[in-house]
Amino acid sequence: MQVSMRHGNSGIALFAVLLGLGLLGTVAAAVLAVGIIEYRTSRDYLAATKARLVADAGVSHAIAVMGGPLAMRDFDEILVGADGTETGNGAYCGTTDPQPTLDTQAQGAPTGSQCMIAGDTTVYDCAALAAECQAMDPSSEKYAYYCTGFSEDDSWSYDWSCVGDDVGDDGVLAGFYELETSEELPAEGRDYAEGSYQVRVVNDAQDPSGDPFNDTNFRIVTIARGESAGGATAEVKALLEAPPYPAVVTNGDLWITANGSIQGACAGAHANGRMELWTNKALYGPHTADTVVHYVEDPADIAKIKSGVPPINVPEMDPLDYCSDADYILRDGWKINMTATPDSTILGGGTDWSWNHSANTYKLGGQPSNFGTFCVHGNVSYTASIGTEAEPVPITLLATGSVSIGGKSRIAPAHPDGLLIVSGGDIYVGGQAGAHYSGLIYAENQCGFGGGPNVDALVLCYDEPDTWSYEADDFVDMNEVGGSTIITYDCSGPRQSPRVTAWWE
Repeated sequence: MQVSMRHGNSGIALFAVLLGLGLLGTVAAAVLAVGIIEYRTSRDYLAATKARLVADAGVSHAIAVMGGPLAMRDFDEILVGADGTETGNGAYCGTTDPQPTLDTQAQGAPTGSQCMIAGDTTVYDCAALAAECQAMDPSSEKYAYYCTGFSEDDSWSYDWSCVGDDVGDDGVLAGFYELETSEELPAEGRDYAEGSYQVRVVNDAQDPSGDPFNDTNFRIVTIARGESAGGATAEVKALLEAPPYPAVVTNGDLWITANGSIQGACAGAHANGRMELWTNKALYGPHTADTVVHYVEDPADIAKIKSGVPPINVPEMDPLDYCSDADYILRDGWKINMTATPDSTILGGGTDWSWNHSANTYKLGGQPSNFGTFCVHGNVSYTASIGTEAEPVPITLLATGSVSIGGKSRIAPAHPDGLLIVSGGDIYVGGQAGAHYSGLIYAENQCGFGGGPNVDALVLCYDEPDTWSYEADDFVDMNEVGGSTIITYDCSGPRQSPRVTAWWE
């Protein structure tokens, strides 16, 4: 009996041991399975994170390019690509963006009854802004910028399977002459860290134009696809806004005196230093600076003056960068014809171009024998009275030195980018009442306006110290809009550097 009992206990013990081993095996298998799942999840998460970071780098690369080398390009030029033609479908490739809509509310993020306009840290009353918007012309660029809404809609997408299709260079940041090879974002993408990214630029879904190539509200979307070394992919999208410049921007101090006036849809002026307002004319737009000193009595004008405003970036422009489009080169006393029948002529005098060797200054005293874009290695003094209001003369001056123009001319840009004067030194724009100049005006040093001309232009003054050299004479001592000058700007020129106002990952 005792032996039988021992045999029974032994069987139970063996069963218990086997059951325990089975349970341990099950637990071990479960632990192993959970570990494998967690490992794979961590691996996939790491790969997805790397892909998103690579896509972030692609967006950052695009922003740096558009705010740097391509800062003087408007969004329309970027949307159609370097070839300047709509060769594809706007790089949409099957996007499912929402239809454009208009909103009378101020652009930005309303909180209760408060609104913030993009690019402005001031909090406004929404109702007051909405009333202002309703009073504006809905077809104007000002309305498009300040009065259209934008919702951060996740329906933006991009069908990357069509990247290999022939869509031209629409929305591709490559091929522009301003870009070095290392700065370009070719259609096939760029390697980055342990992955690669591709970038496209498209018009925002709520542009009032409804046209993928026609930006009317100064907003575009940059879309980047990042791929990690493990094959994971991610998309990142950023909404970029590039507000128009005010009519006059200086990188230093600015004086607006006497009867000088700044008008137009983008009326106003900004100084990245001190602004002094001593004008009898009404102010038609915001006048802002780090410090504003003013003698203005009308309360409506005082409300348009603001101190303590952050700097506005003034891009640095080298006149020689645009000389590839020159029709004529003036250098060392010669005029070199770069048109279809190239030749060169030593300059003489009379009403055409002449050259003062000691001052390295080229002077135009009357009706020139040739019109077009002139790349001038030296200074320019221009006192001719040419052209009519109905038929302005096409002339662009790209000078490594300073430029002074006067007389009673009516001139318009000959350069394809709408440049009237790009100077490596000072610019003085004068002239009699009735003189009329249009186009972009840029000075590396200082800008001065006097006399009584009408100037339809965006004026950018980089305000570098005068070089006082053989290459650039000292024509003006400070940035000033004076005399009876009327500057009118319609917002049609280059935009400020793009700024990110929304980001989706």
